[in-house]
This record gives sequence, C-alpha cells and structure tokens, in this order.
Amino acid sequence: MNEINLLKQNIESQTIQAALASWKSKFEKRMKKSGESSMVQAACSIASQSLESLRSNEKHGYLWVAQKDDEICAVLIGDDKGTNLIIRFLVADVLNPKAKGTGTFLANKMLEFAIENQRTVCTIAENADKFWKNKMGFKPNPKNSIEYIYEPGESSSSSVENVKEKERGKKKKRH
Repeated sequence: MNEINLLKQNIESQTIQAALASWKSKFEKRMKKSGESSMVQAACSIASQSLESLRSNEKHGYLWVAQKDDEICAVLIGDDKGTNLIIRFLVADVLNPKAKGTGTFLANKMLEFAIENQRTVCTIAENADKFWKNKMGFKPNPKNSIEYIYEPGESSSSSVENVKEKERGKKKKRH
C-alpha cells in the first residue's frame, strides 16, 4: 500500500513509548558503529526528549502518529500555547526507509489544522533547524532565535499545497 496515514484511533502512550525507545536504541547503535551522523544524532536526541516527556506523564494537547504499512514511522507531540499551537517534538524513524516523508506528513497535518482554525504554529528548532528552516512557510522568530513560526495568512493554504505538490512530484518520479 505504501501510503502514509495519520493514526486516528486511540493509541496507548506505552505503544508510542515502545516505538520511540526502539528507535532511540537503533539510533544509538548506529552512532557507535559509524561515528556521528548529525541526522541520526538529532533524531536520537529528539527521541530521548520525547520519551522523557511521555514517561513523566506531562499532559499534551496533540499526540499524532504517522503510520505506513501498519508500522509507526513518526510521532508529533504538540500543545496549545495561548491561541497558538506549539510543536514540542517531531521525530521519525530515520533509519527505516518506510518512514521517509512521515515527519513532513505530520507537520503538514498540523499546518492544515492551524489553517482551518486560524492559529499560528511555532516550533523549537533545537536539533532540527535544517528541517524547519524555510520549510512549509516556517520562518525564524525574530524574538527568539531557536523558534520557527508559521502564521496562517493569504499564502498559508498555498504553502501547504506547494509542499503537497512537491511530494506528489517526488512520488511520480519514483514510479
């Protein structure tokens, strides 16, 4: 099937924790084996932080999971921050070829939700600034150098559509 899906039914926090712990272990083994890959190192750090957050029983407004072929491939943890949405953590199983594009998929779903509800999205770019920089309409926050902000406006729906169009173009090239 090879299609990415947003897991809509309830999912136990323990199931997500198990997936994150498994990814973290794979990432750590890979880093020991082949030295430091910045992408794997960043993913390992984000997986660790996500696990800590879930294990500490913090309450989060959004816990979204991308699934491909019945396998968890990416996790987004987000919250409401006043009238804004904040993406706390976004991590994908970067060592699994099936997971390619699942982080972007979840970010797009959050943007679609923000556009529908006329809400701003911000994210902390620690360990992931390459992902957010100039991606999907996110811009650096001039007030906080580690945050990136997406503000719905006239071009909002077109920026999500542009990303979707690029993804469709990539899929066509693969076939």
